[in-house]
Amino acid sequence: QTAAVTVEDEARNALYFLSKTILEVVPWLHDDVRSTLAEVYPDYDFKLPNFISYRSWVGGDRDGNPNVTAEITWKTLLRHRRTILQFYLEQVVSLQAELTQSTRQIHAEEYEKQSIKQPDVTSSMESAETHSRVTQEIFHQPLQEMEQKLRRMLSATREMSTDYRTAGSLSSSLGYASPGDMLATLEAMQTQLKEAKAGIVASYGPLAHLIAAVKTFGFHLAALDIRQHSREHEKALEEIFSAAEILPSGKKYSQLHEEEKIEVLTRELTNPRPLVQRSWRGTGITAQVLDTFSVVRQAHRKLGQETIQSYIISMTHGVSDVLEVLLLAKEQGLVKWVRPVSGDQQQEVKLESHLHIVPLFETIEDLDRSAGLMAALFQHPIYKQHLAWHGNFQEIMLGYSDSSKDGGYLAANWALHATQANLARVCHEYGVTLQLFHGRGGTVGRGGGRAHPAILRQPPGRFCG
Repeated sequence: QTAAVTVEDEARNALYFLSKTILEVVPWLHDDVRSTLAEVYPDYDFKLPNFISYRSWVGGDRDGNPNVTAEITWKTLLRHRRTILQFYLEQVVSLQAELTQSTRQIHAEEYEKQSIKQPDVTSSMESAETHSRVTQEIFHQPLQEMEQKLRRMLSATREMSTDYRTAGSLSSSLGYASPGDMLATLEAMQTQLKEAKAGIVASYGPLAHLIAAVKTFGFHLAALDIRQHSREHEKALEEIFSAAEILPSGKKYSQLHEEEKIEVLTRELTNPRPLVQRSWRGTGITAQVLDTFSVVRQAHRKLGQETIQSYIISMTHGVSDVLEVLLLAKEQGLVKWVRPVSGDQQQEVKLESHLHIVPLFETIEDLDRSAGLMAALFQHPIYKQHLAWHGNFQEIMLGYSDSSKDGGYLAANWALHATQANLARVCHEYGVTLQLFHGRGGTVGRGGGRAHPAILRQPPGRFCG
């Protein structure tokens, strides 16, 4: 018998395509865009911003899969980091054989302007050949230092505990504090090559490809999305509210009307104190939900906030479904009230929110009323502050598979078309930048179909973010 595919098997499979295909294709895509721009604007030297990014929910999607635990999510994040660091290390080693320009071609005094460390010619050398390379090849020393930093970072990541609770933080002294630091060194080299009339080598060679990769993948490769069903959040909060004695005796959170839920959630979101102690975990699904937010907090602290950026709520039916996630995030310190640095007690405290909350509309009924729900959210005083922290940016996911099961392929596609137009209108009305996450299945039966016609038939007003 064939063994069942585990979540870790799926994560390894996703990493295969990321490492064997996407890591190679992204630099080519940058080359294509740069070449096309150069054809139209031949006298302008384009420094391309990052225009593409990758996310995955393999190892983060809990909806209907109890095997996706906090531990699995943590292991997946570490595997992502190891994969991209290993890739960078290989590229930097290769670059040392490529960038052999000497001080006779690139003057040292110009080189120093780029803030790249000069070789230490007084240090002991293994051979005359090594001495010659260090003193004459202008990029040899910084690339060697980059290699050593990446090796230390990779080694430290491999040694991190697979238990997110006991994993120590990665010290910035081991290597780069952020991808931006590594990028600054690479771009300084690129600038120096351009000034030395080596523009082709600078803009289209392996150095440019590595710069494109660092911009795109950082030290996290692909951000991991978290997804959970709205009913699980309700169950967790019901137990938490009971333990904290938030509701009157005998009253259950799940039995409240939508307006009552919003009132309770708003009151608790406004209160800076936690509902329960950090060590309290509850039972069953409550423990799983709290562990999920706990691993997100640890990932932000120890691996960087870019590792997990979005929390997707399956079957979002009402405003309360979104506020529940905001409150659970607040319990783990991902959402908090902060007074300005000045310490002026008269100044109003502001909400910091370190997680994008993404409602997922799946049924025909939910698609039809999604615009009204988002309008109500945009008017909610606390959610308005959450949005402000994220620059008035809102991502919304549309479910193609469940809507097709619910109403059939034609009805679902018509509802999705109308929903996109309505959401674009509402977001424009409230000054919110909309990004849609199209949850398209692979087959027509799961809501899929040809991607190109689907892109072309999006309604007017949709292309705003």
